[in-house]
Amino acid sequence: MAVSSEVKEDYFLSTIGAVFENENENSESDINDDLSTVETVFEIQDCVEFPKKKIVLKHTLSSSVDMVGLQVWRGAFLLADFILHHQHIFKDKLVVELAGGTGFTAIVAGLVAKQVISTDVDRGNILSLLSSNLEKNLPGGNVECRELDFFWDAFPDSISSELRDSDVILAADVVYDKNITRHFFKTVQNILNFGGKTIFIAIERRLWTDNHGNLVAPNFDIFKEHLEELSNLQINESELLVEELKTDFPKYFEYNRVPELTLWKIVLAKL
Repeated sequence: MAVSSEVKEDYFLSTIGAVFENENENSESDINDDLSTVETVFEIQDCVEFPKKKIVLKHTLSSSVDMVGLQVWRGAFLLADFILHHQHIFKDKLVVELAGGTGFTAIVAGLVAKQVISTDVDRGNILSLLSSNLEKNLPGGNVECRELDFFWDAFPDSISSELRDSDVILAADVVYDKNITRHFFKTVQNILNFGGKTIFIAIERRLWTDNHGNLVAPNFDIFKEHLEELSNLQINESELLVEELKTDFPKYFEYNRVPELTLWKIVLAKL
């Protein structure tokens, strides 16, 4: 089954699709032999520190469910806006992004943070797409691509030191079914065992109509259940503080910031 990000709808509505025109005739199959890729320019607007800064991404307009990381999702825009508005949180910090996908949020974080490690699963061409976008926008810079799979029981040496030394963890629209959500929170808990982390998670509450005509958000409800379970844990003699943040900060990118977009902060606090 093919799925499409809401960002596709946002941009087609506002620009009649011109923003998704393929600027490189050879870009199709450069990254993925099975899915058609396009190249899109996203411009940072009204940001004093980065006037007219452009982010150029290769991505797909649709994908199979297990390859959704090849698309751009609205949660990435929300988290990027948060980073640009709260640059002091990320300045001089080591940031690790989980399920980085196209690398959009990591690139924005790389404009501010000391170092960014953007991770994702080694499936299909996800890692090659991520690596390509990072290098195109921050060549030889402070952003790297690494493999990290939520289904791992333990972190390999290739990523453990970065997770241990990291200050901030980012995740945008990374959970979309019950099983992935469970393993995502297992991964988050394993990262928190290293101590000293602040985690920001952006997720959209996607509504569906059930068989009785009621609007429901089953995947978001599962996310909230796991979030509540996490908040009840004590890790290394510390308690977890979970907070839903307001999303009324400025928009630096063109997208539809719907009310269903939510942003969460998780920190460890000494008992």
